[in-house]
Amino acid sequence: MSKRLTLQEMMIRGSIGKLFCIKHYNWGIIKTKFPDMTRIIASPGQRKCRDLFREAVAYAKTVIIDREKKKEWQKRLKKKNSVYNAAVKAFMLKEKLDKERAEMLTRQLIRKAFKNELLVNLANIADSKANEGPKESITSTNKTIARPTCSSVLLE
Repeated sequence: MSKRLTLQEMMIRGSIGKLFCIKHYNWGIIKTKFPDMTRIIASPGQRKCRDLFREAVAYAKTVIIDREKKKEWQKRLKKKNSVYNAAVKAFMLKEKLDKERAEMLTRQLIRKAFKNELLVNLANIADSKANEGPKESITSTNKTIARPTCSSVLLE
């Protein structure tokens, strides 16, 4: 048996207190009991995500309340009504972007360290060659000793 919703209830979306929820679907509007989440145990990952979202919402609310910050955000965005959503998105992606930035900086440092090490090695090689002197003198002092052949041994 379905109950007819009043006009005021049809205009509402979401929960009304902790009593019931009004949900809008393509095929109609329904009124349901508010979900009981007391027996649900969230995993550590879920708790972390929920806490992050809670902080993001608090940040977005502070952005919307402050007129100067809101104007700055509106300058960045094309749509004027999406300041709240953009602030939530920016806050939630901040951790990921910080992690990517840190990885990029470590890669740059490693690359610079290898490049510096290569330059130091090349400088050491150049210095050692300069200390050895010209290479022709080293090869000219080496004498090749002729081995006796079988025919020369037999003749003697």
